[in-house]
Amino acid sequence: MSIEIIPVTEVSEQRGHSVFPPSGATRWMSCKASPTMSKLHGVYKSSEYAEEGTRAHSVAEQCALLLLRDKMPIPDILAKIEDPDLVDCMRPYLEEIEGTYFEEPDSWMVEGRVDLSPIYGVQNQYGYADCILAVNDELHVFDYKHGIGNSVSPVQNKQLMIYAWAVLQNPKASHINLITLHIVQPRAIGEPATKSWTCSREELKKFGVEVLLAVSECQKYIEAGEAPEEAFNPSDANCQWCPAHNACTGRVRQVSAALRLPTSLPSPKDATPDQLSAILKFRKLVTDWFSDVEDEAYTRISLGETVPLYKIVRGNRGIRRWKDKKQAEEVIRSMRIPVDFAYKKDLISPTRAEELNRKVKREDGKPVIGDRQWKALEGLITQNEGKPTLVSIEDKRPAMVFSQVTEEDFNDLAEEGPGEAASGKPV
Repeated sequence: MSIEIIPVTEVSEQRGHSVFPPSGATRWMSCKASPTMSKLHGVYKSSEYAEEGTRAHSVAEQCALLLLRDKMPIPDILAKIEDPDLVDCMRPYLEEIEGTYFEEPDSWMVEGRVDLSPIYGVQNQYGYADCILAVNDELHVFDYKHGIGNSVSPVQNKQLMIYAWAVLQNPKASHINLITLHIVQPRAIGEPATKSWTCSREELKKFGVEVLLAVSECQKYIEAGEAPEEAFNPSDANCQWCPAHNACTGRVRQVSAALRLPTSLPSPKDATPDQLSAILKFRKLVTDWFSDVEDEAYTRISLGETVPLYKIVRGNRGIRRWKDKKQAEEVIRSMRIPVDFAYKKDLISPTRAEELNRKVKREDGKPVIGDRQWKALEGLITQNEGKPTLVSIEDKRPAMVFSQVTEEDFNDLAEEGPGEAASGKPV
C-alpha cells in the first residue's frame, strides 16, 4: 500500500527550547543579556507562518529519510507528497542532498539531536539539525528554510557552524577537513533555491572559541539571575525574534532615551539631513515599541483584565471558501450548471512559468517548459519597476541614482513653451 507524506507536527512541538538555540546564535552572541531575559521572561508564540514552516519541515524530514535510509529515487519520493505545493519545494532539497555523494554517504542523520554541551561548556544543551552527512573528508550541514521574505545566506551562518563544530567533537570525525553549509530556500524571491559555503576545520575552530566565550558570559548572567546594562544590545535584528523583547529593560532604556525630545521638532522641510536621519531612526524604534504595547494590551484583555478605553471586537469576516471542494463540485455538477459558469480557467503567471522551466520537471526529468520555450515567453513579459522606497543604509539593495535637476533645467523648459512639449518633442 502506498503511504503518502503528510505533515506531522506533534514531535516538533514537544522538543522545547534550549537556552542557547543555534537558530538564535546571531542574537545571543551579540546581546549577551538575551538568554537571561528569555529564561526569566521569555514568551514563545507561534504564528501562521511558523506553523506552515513546521509542517514543511516535517515533510522535508520524511523525504530525506526515504532518500537516505530507504534509497528511494527522488521522483518516487515526490510522488508520495500529499500537498502539491510542497512538491516543488522538496525537489531542490532532495537534489541538494543527493548531489553531495556518489552512491551513499559514509554517515548521515536527519532531524538528529546534536549534543551542544561540549562546545558550550554547559550541560544539557542540544539542537536538532535538518540533515547532516559525511562524505570522505567533508561534512555537509543542510538547513531547509520555508520563508519567502528574508533570504538566508550560508556564508558564516552561525546556526549551521554551531551544528558542524559540535559534530566535529566526535572522535570519529577527526578526519573531516572541509565543512560545507547548505541553505535550501526554494520560495525565496529573486534568489536561487540552493546556496552553499565551504570553510576549513581551522576556520570553524576559531569560531568555536567565539561561541564558547559568548556562552560563558551569557551563563554567568543566567546564574546571577540578571544581566548588567552593558550586556544588552537592542537592535532591529536582535529584538525581532527575541522571546523576551516585551520585557527587555535594555529596550526600555533605548526607547526612553529616544523619547527625550527637544521642545519643538523642525518641520520636515526645514530639517537638516542629520535631523531627518535621527527622526527616521526614532520613528522605527517607537513604532515597534507601540506595536508591542498593543500586543500586550490585547493579551491582557483576552485574559479578562480591563484596559481602560479599549476592548477587543471581532474583525471583518474572512474570504468565503467551500468546506469540502470535492463535495461542492459534485453538487454543482448535479445542478447541470454549464461548464463555462461552473469553472474558471486562468492562464499561469510569468512566475509560475519560470518555475516550470527551472524547478518543475516531467517524469522523464526534463523541465515542463524547455529553455527555448522559456526564451520565447520572456519576450511577452512586462514588469513594473519597483517603487522607490526609503530604507536604512544597512539594506543590502543598491542605492538608486537620481539625476540632479538644476534651476537652469527649469529655465530651458520654460523657454521651449507648452506647445513644443505638447507636440511630442522630447522635454
